[in-house]
Amino acid sequence: MNLIKHSHSDLVELAVKWLKKKNCSVVLKDMSSFAGEQPDAIGWKNNHSFLIECKTSRADFIKDAEKHFRNFPEKGMGNFRLFLCEDGLINKDELPLGWGLLYVINGRVIQILGMHGNAGAMENGVFRFPANIRTERTLLLSALRREQKKKG
Repeated sequence: MNLIKHSHSDLVELAVKWLKKKNCSVVLKDMSSFAGEQPDAIGWKNNHSFLIECKTSRADFIKDAEKHFRNFPEKGMGNFRLFLCEDGLINKDELPLGWGLLYVINGRVIQILGMHGNAGAMENGVFRFPANIRTERTLLLSALRREQKKKG
């Protein structure tokens, strides 16, 4: 078990670093989409998107299952979806079908369960969700507009 308790912001920063280490060329954090989904961290590598939801409490994890795009996975973002939490907060057997699990142990992100599932579209033996490309594209365009406004 971890002795350090990380804030949600800490977990998001660790998620961003993990996605960059996995060679995601574009990584965004805490951005809203028109569909109401606000990924904690999402990154893109080649033709794939990787969504990470950060959880600091069991209540937050349980409440996450009520979200519209969790009940209709095709409406959610991320070809590959993972939860990031403190060591032991979420157990592997509690994960929604196809989700991966990352733990923070001694300040490092450790992959506990990959993006494997036992149903749905498989790609090279790895579960791959049919990500909502329209929502992801809108999120990316929003990020680009914000950057352009900063530059004037």
